[in-house]
Amino acid sequence: MSAAPKTPAKTGARVVREAVAQALFAATGEDRFSEARTALEAAPIDDADRLRALDLVDAVTLRARLLEQLLGNALASAFSEAEGDALDRRPLRALALPLLAELTGPRRTPTKQLVESYRAVARTLPDAPKDEDVDRALTQLAREVALMKSTARLAAVQALYQMEMAGQTIDKVREQFESLRIGAEIDGERYREADIDLFRAILNDVLERQAAVDQLTDRTLVDRWPLGRVDATLRAIFRAAGAELLAAPKTPPKVVISEYVDVARAFWPEGKEPGLVNAVLDAMAREARPEAFA
Repeated sequence: MSAAPKTPAKTGARVVREAVAQALFAATGEDRFSEARTALEAAPIDDADRLRALDLVDAVTLRARLLEQLLGNALASAFSEAEGDALDRRPLRALALPLLAELTGPRRTPTKQLVESYRAVARTLPDAPKDEDVDRALTQLAREVALMKSTARLAAVQALYQMEMAGQTIDKVREQFESLRIGAEIDGERYREADIDLFRAILNDVLERQAAVDQLTDRTLVDRWPLGRVDATLRAIFRAAGAELLAAPKTPPKVVISEYVDVARAFWPEGKEPGLVNAVLDAMAREARPEAFA
């Protein structure tokens, strides 16, 4: 008697996310990531999707500490203490960890599309939370990742300032920030985690492109006010932003401008400097990335 034909396996990113979330939900032991891998190896999905699902679980495993911290921050921000105590965190964790792994990795899928995809995945889980709870949690998770990127940009500006004022090398400053400041607890206050990959990329891109970035900045300033006479903090902001405009074509210029205007506001909450940063970066962006303003 011949075997019954297999039902064709679904394929695509949605299938991968469903399989990973379901495997993480089902894994309850101490080594739940290994359990999830074992479940995926036997899952009735296409082999190519299986490999992608295993890669996603590996990304979750690699960043587990950070992802769990981001999840905790998100739930604390999105829900009151009483609401949080009433939540079933098991399905939320199964959704949140792979979503965060994608949001913090070298992804191509836009944030809004990722969040929408995981909203749909939530409905495939047993004991799925209410739609409104899922919406609140996933939306806040995306905000937490955005805050990580903002923190990375602020840290990069501070590091560039320190490099110039103290004459320190990029390696020394980077080590100080990554080991002693980013995500560290100082005097009882825990500093927010940053996107380390973005932090490093900005510093490296400034180092590699400083002459081009400084020339681009100079061309946008008034002739009598060259970059060398600009406040050192402003100079660090222009260098970090300019490096992103020249080296990170996937980041929309308006995002870069908005982010660094916010950095300027952190230094000068009541000053005119944020307006100057906005005007200078807008001019720099229009020269460096004219296609984005067409």
